[in-house]
Parts: sequence; C-alpha cells; structure tokens
Amino acid sequence: MLLAVISLWALAMSEIGVHLRRGVFSPTRLATMAAVVSVAAVATVVAASGTFPSLLPG
Repeated sequence: MLLAVISLWALAMSEIGVHLRRGVFSPTRLATMAAVVSVAAVATVVAASGTFPSLLPG
C-alpha cells in the first residue's frame, strides 16, 4: 500500500513537471497542485496506517 501511494505521488509530481515545462499552467498553480498531491499522499498513508497498522513499519 505504501509503495503504491509513493509510486502514485511520484507519477503525479512527474506529470506536474511536464506541465511546467510545457507552460500549460503557471508555476504558482503547479506549486498548489504539488502541495495538494503531497497532502493527499500523506493523508492516505496516515489513513492506511490507522486501518492497516501492519503495513507500515514502526
């Protein structure tokens, strides 16, 4: 589960980088997207650790 979330986060960040290079969105808008993606990834990991505590180390 954690690996899937990290993989999806990395893919989202890669796509944001592609849009930045193409100039589709402004850097501010892309930074906001990156922040939202990061918050969603953290929330997913936290929710997964609460639901499936054996999935995460610690």
